[in-house]
Amino acid sequence: MELEHEEMMYLDGGEYLSKSQCANMLTSVGMNPYSYIAGAVGVLAAAKLVAFAANFGGPVAWIAKFVVGVAGAQAYAFGWAVANGAIKNGVDITWNWMPGRDFGVNYTIYN
Repeated sequence: MELEHEEMMYLDGGEYLSKSQCANMLTSVGMNPYSYIAGAVGVLAAAKLVAFAANFGGPVAWIAKFVVGVAGAQAYAFGWAVANGAIKNGVDITWNWMPGRDFGVNYTIYN
């Protein structure tokens, strides 16, 4: 049975972004001032959360720092994949839920 690319992506649980889609996404983020405001508010909220959790110490602070660190790393990986997809010929982005084994954003950049 022959499967199309979109059907394969649906079964994989990911999304294929073409070169033009990646470029359009980066252009819209770069031209919209609200994206910078949202990013700054997100970083400020994460810093306040970690500072508040540090008052409790122990496992609470460790969990808060871990969650903020993982979220930041996933945002960076997604942005890096989209930027390289705009430079090259698109990107295939998937999300893996298996902790300890490729957890988070996975991507394949097409040359």
